[in-house]
Amino acid sequence: MRSILLAALALVAAPSFAQDVTLRPGHSDLTTTGLTFESHVEAVRIAQPAVQDLGLITHQVTRDGNTITMNVDANVPQAGNVGETSITFDATTMAPMSRQRTTSGASGSTTYDGDRVTGAYGRGDWAPLAFDITLDGAVFTPEQVPLVARAIPQRSGYQATVPTFSADRRVRDVAVSVEGQEEFTRTDGSTVTVWAVEAVTPGRGGGTLRYLIADGTRELIATSFSPQEGTVVVTEPTTEEALAALEAARTPGVDLRPGADGLMVDALEDYTETYTVKVVAPMQQDIGTATRTLTVDREAGTATLETTLEIAMAGQNQTETTVVAYPSLRPISSTSDNNGETVELTYSETDVTGMRGEEAIDQSFDEPVFDSSWLQEVVRLLPFEEGYRASFKSVTTREGETAFGLEVVGQDEIDGMTVWHVRAQPTEGPPVSFFVTPERELARMEMQPQVGVTIQFVPAEM
Repeated sequence: MRSILLAALALVAAPSFAQDVTLRPGHSDLTTTGLTFESHVEAVRIAQPAVQDLGLITHQVTRDGNTITMNVDANVPQAGNVGETSITFDATTMAPMSRQRTTSGASGSTTYDGDRVTGAYGRGDWAPLAFDITLDGAVFTPEQVPLVARAIPQRSGYQATVPTFSADRRVRDVAVSVEGQEEFTRTDGSTVTVWAVEAVTPGRGGGTLRYLIADGTRELIATSFSPQEGTVVVTEPTTEEALAALEAARTPGVDLRPGADGLMVDALEDYTETYTVKVVAPMQQDIGTATRTLTVDREAGTATLETTLEIAMAGQNQTETTVVAYPSLRPISSTSDNNGETVELTYSETDVTGMRGEEAIDQSFDEPVFDSSWLQEVVRLLPFEEGYRASFKSVTTREGETAFGLEVVGQDEIDGMTVWHVRAQPTEGPPVSFFVTPERELARMEMQPQVGVTIQFVPAEM
């Protein structure tokens, strides 16, 4: 009986961490003493089902007395996170003072003064609209949620509501909960014990994030979220050495130019191939077709590539004919029609002239470039050696000279066939994966225009 009584007393005396509380700046549950605010760079990657780098988020932090200024520059287009944000807040209470955010299509500013927020917000060409709002109480900025996750009690079952305000999303009550401890393996292979804190933001643009906080030091080890079942995206602070290694991996080993040695141009043969364009994630659906016809005239010293792309659900209907010199692959001319917009180009050694509708085009380059439509053909002609890296320089009428970093990742298997996996990484945007048979035929092309969405081009007979 005495043991039962003691157990009951202990239960009554123990703090109830499951009780929901509303955290506001200066709340007694927030441990800010010793909490560090340092400049760092975070690498964003898909961890599952296949590892893929998505971009970087740079945090520049300065301190003036007790005032913290944090500038965040995000460049993760596949995850829809591109923009610059600047916030100031008090290091002890975490009370925000100001927030400014700018993206390609909108900008907003907010000044925080206790339960009063003032500022302006505008999208596109619209003039920013001013606001002056009195809230139920003081709030945080959205960017402070991971800081709050680091400051709350490290006890399983703790739950709280974190009210936030921003000029674009207004009031959002973020539900945070401490799930417990677990082991996390960093990118460098080391393992660390962390507290997993889940943060659920409601409404448009919301979702569930998991903050992995180091036991004791309260360092943010990583952040993860799952945009769809089977896909996990991880954001993890990285080091200068890792960034240097990433940059070195992206630096091409061979600068491919028309006429350069190294391409197996003798393998070019006439062919016509129709591909089925399909979405394979998050659902499976055929969305269109693409056809490529290559005609090689060795006597005339030319090769002609004709392509068509039809994606009815996107209203896309595109045709293009490009003539290049053989065997150098230096472009000679190109004619295209994209939903009624016609482009006609004529190339010389380092110049391209022509017309896009009624608009004249006149561009010059330091060295010869490929026509962009020939990327797939150049990929098929690469030396298939694991680790081979090169750059593919081409021209587009809107962007001028562009570059893809090409890497022969290694061998893979598709439907029982051995194929070579070649990754093409543009200067900006997601990579494109080509899977090529030893006979130098394209077995599949795959891309992820945004996180969670995968599109494939597959030969129709497959």
